[in-house]
Amino acid sequence: MKPPSPRKNGFTLVEVAIALGVVSFTLVPLLVLISQAFNSMQASNEEVRCSVLAQRIIADAQMKPFSSLADTSYFLDLEGRQVPKGKEVLNAEMKVENVTGLLASGQLRRVRVKFTGAALGQGSRTYSITLSNTAP
Repeated sequence: MKPPSPRKNGFTLVEVAIALGVVSFTLVPLLVLISQAFNSMQASNEEVRCSVLAQRIIADAQMKPFSSLADTSYFLDLEGRQVPKGKEVLNAEMKVENVTGLLASGQLRRVRVKFTGAALGQGSRTYSITLSNTAP
């Protein structure tokens, strides 16, 4: 009769390699999803920041007399505060153009606010609104 073989304590190299393969096949897609979620969150934050700043710039334009609306440049930090040129993270260009057409008759102006800058990378964001002259 053969004596019973001693029990093995631990894993073989093949078992460890298979376990590492299974773990890596599940972790790699998760890391890709986390990266995509982070990029999506960052783009969403940029969109919200620009939207809020555009609303503020357009609200300021609405408070001005209709005849004094003009193209304006804004140099902003990440908080939306105006800073000297060269220190900005966001550059906002407000363009004002007359709307022409049968119904417009000089009483409508389109205001476009375009954001560019380091905070947006290579991209830009543009917002627009059409204002009417409500003065008699």
